[in-house]
Amino acid sequence: MMTTQDNILLKTAIKMRHEKEFKASNRILKKLDAKYPLNANIQYQYAWSFDILGQEREAVPHYYAAIDNNGLESVDLENAYLGLGSTLRSIGSYDESLDILSKGTELFPTNNALKVFKGMTLYNLKLLVY
Repeated sequence: MMTTQDNILLKTAIKMRHEKEFKASNRILKKLDAKYPLNANIQYQYAWSFDILGQEREAVPHYYAAIDNNGLESVDLENAYLGLGSTLRSIGSYDESLDILSKGTELFPTNNALKVFKGMTLYNLKLLVY
């Protein structure tokens, strides 16, 4: 269970991200990650912060932890699948990306962004040709 102070820190980190203070936000999330490594929301926010900083490889384990730790709200879980799938695609892990995006489209069949990234991954794998 997070303390009130740490909840405030998490909200501050998210606010800083919205204000484009990406590095400062990431530093706060790093501290929260050290204290709460099993907190799915912190893992999700931390992964997102790495993506924004262009550090996709660092984002991957945190996206997995966010998904695996069963604690995200539905919309955040949906976005975690999208973030992980698109990040894996961007670093060239196409098979892994396809697995995640396929699972995401099963769980969230109305999410068109998941379908688009899945299509792009299929194209990268040369399984979809235009």
